[in-house]
Amino acid sequence: MPVEPRITRLLPVFYTIVVISLMSFCSVARATEAQCAEIRFSLSQQASFERQAFDARLTLHNASPLPLTDVKVDLQFLDSQLQPVQASTLSLSSQASFFYQLLEPKPEPSTVTAQQSTTLHWQIIPTRGAALRTYTQYHLAAKVSYTQGDRREELDVKPVMITVKPLPELSVDYFLPHEVYGDDPFTDEIEPPVPFMLGVRVINTGASPSVATTIESAQPIIRENKQHLLTQWKLLATQVGTQPAERRMQLNLGDIEPDKARVGRWLMTSQLSGKFTDFIATIRHGEALGGELTSLIKQTRHWALLHDVQDTRAGRDDILDFLVIKGDGLHLFASEGGDAAVSDVSLATTTRRNDQYLTLSLPASSQFRYVKITDPWKGKKALFTAYRGDGEILPRANVWLSKTRNEQRQWQHSINLFLAPGGQEKIIIQLSSPPPANSASLTGKVFYDTNTNGLVDKGERGVAQLPITLEGIDSQGRQWQQRMKTDRAGQFSFDKLLSGTWRVHTGYLNGFVDGKSSPGSASGHAVAGEIRDIALSAGEKVTQLLFAKQAADQPDLGRADLEAKWLFPPIMAQSYQPWVAMLVVSNRSSQPATDVRVHLPWPTRSITPQKSRSWSITQGVLAAESSRWQRGEWHIGDMAATSQRVLVVEGIMRLSARPQSVNFFAQVGSQSLDDNLNNNVAQRLIVVSERQPNSPLNFDMNQWIEQQLAELTRKG
Repeated sequence: MPVEPRITRLLPVFYTIVVISLMSFCSVARATEAQCAEIRFSLSQQASFERQAFDARLTLHNASPLPLTDVKVDLQFLDSQLQPVQASTLSLSSQASFFYQLLEPKPEPSTVTAQQSTTLHWQIIPTRGAALRTYTQYHLAAKVSYTQGDRREELDVKPVMITVKPLPELSVDYFLPHEVYGDDPFTDEIEPPVPFMLGVRVINTGASPSVATTIESAQPIIRENKQHLLTQWKLLATQVGTQPAERRMQLNLGDIEPDKARVGRWLMTSQLSGKFTDFIATIRHGEALGGELTSLIKQTRHWALLHDVQDTRAGRDDILDFLVIKGDGLHLFASEGGDAAVSDVSLATTTRRNDQYLTLSLPASSQFRYVKITDPWKGKKALFTAYRGDGEILPRANVWLSKTRNEQRQWQHSINLFLAPGGQEKIIIQLSSPPPANSASLTGKVFYDTNTNGLVDKGERGVAQLPITLEGIDSQGRQWQQRMKTDRAGQFSFDKLLSGTWRVHTGYLNGFVDGKSSPGSASGHAVAGEIRDIALSAGEKVTQLLFAKQAADQPDLGRADLEAKWLFPPIMAQSYQPWVAMLVVSNRSSQPATDVRVHLPWPTRSITPQKSRSWSITQGVLAAESSRWQRGEWHIGDMAATSQRVLVVEGIMRLSARPQSVNFFAQVGSQSLDDNLNNNVAQRLIVVSERQPNSPLNFDMNQWIEQQLAELTRKG
């Protein structure tokens, strides 16, 4: 009667019931006319992931002519020293190391007929405490008793060893906006809905990966509506990390390594304006799989989301983080895990404004900083850009406009700012008249890429009359599709676009395959023949989208992972003052890259380069190279594996008196295949101030160049 344990893969399901209340804005004065519109809805969710489980089978063979009656089988769990450990068939939370259940036959047999066999099959699931940080050995044994004739027999089954791996341990955080905007039921005007994000972050604090982690949600269901108002929730888009996902409530977060986190977001709209006033989230592990005893969910929490922001400190990922209201203060919940306090420095911030510029002087702080000030233009101007005192453009997520109703049902408009820890500094926010709603555009080119480097080189013609398709969802949730053909030069342009999320893809060309694509100045995700998840704001002009068509029989010249990155001094550039720009091109692959070229369309004719220098960094060794940069292209040639090339261009800017933003753009390509096209483009906006004769730049450019090269060499 052997016991046979087998390791198997189990996909347990955790059911989450989320109940959220959304209360529409309603003043005391209007309460006599109508009750506040209150909406309650439920969001049913389940999380699933692969995990460790064991099968155990024990065969009772009765070879005698008499039946075995009153059969009892007791499984025994022993540690590595053969001492008993606790196990349970109950799903209640306890200190047991294992949950087990009989799968078949059911009910448990009490008789084995003469000259017949019966096999009992158990499923065994370790709990979180069975193996904390290392592999842990246990033994599984059994005690079998039965009656045969007038004799009662007992026997012990020899123990067999099983090895339990450490388990993941997950903490789930939900983030909901404090307010959502849609139609106000107490006004005659029908206001369009404004998209909002519902976010989730899953952190694995266990010692093993959480494999194939998914969170699946049903569409929100309206549970209560006191006014019987027509209410609708619409899902616009879904994303995991920075990548778009299938537009559904299911999020496939993939594998979550120990001490790592994964983030997902649902972009939604509500037909009515309101505030989230309540949030109840409970997680129940399926009783059939051990309930609370075997659940890998350590905790679930919910937070009021103020805004999605980006931690701009060095070494951080480019996934948006969550700025939340926690108690009476603010905290930043990082996409990489962990949270940090955020200091509200609004009262300590001074402001100065003119026609379209607002200058904020922020105090120093060792914490993240948040500023909220009254919008002096009362929402009549749109946010154009914001930049530091050194000219660096702030991420769009870190500066935003907001509005809320007061008790008199009047809109109160505010300007919000989020900054990383740092010293005293000035932030200049530029606003402008709101652009027309349908004034955004996308332009680009399709070309014959004869040398397969993904760049439009001299002599490479455009692909004429090729079908191009544009698909997208605007900020109101409406779906759009446009088709056109490229002109004689292979160029295309989609204009009069609304703000939203767009996708561009090319048609089939006989005898050719899709080569490298480039998102140009867009924030999209590029793959062969397609650029998706292009986030367009009102009036934004996206340029330099590139699609390469390559002959189908191109030779394989290996693989590379090329990355381009701009570096600028920590001081704002001034017109008619010396300046410097540093471009770093890295081959992050373990294989060399063949014939590397960089396109550098110069930002403006008002910038005059004086000289250029280039270096090669391989395995931490810096070597000077003769510069092969000419206006528009930098020909690097072959690059060794895990090496870097650095180009420094020095010159003088001659711009008009008013501060201007200058876009530095670079795109790197090679004949080697590159599976990651999103880091091939480097784009950096800086602001150049007017000439200031009384306060010229007091900065040693050469010393800064030496420091940057030393740091790059050290990292190399």
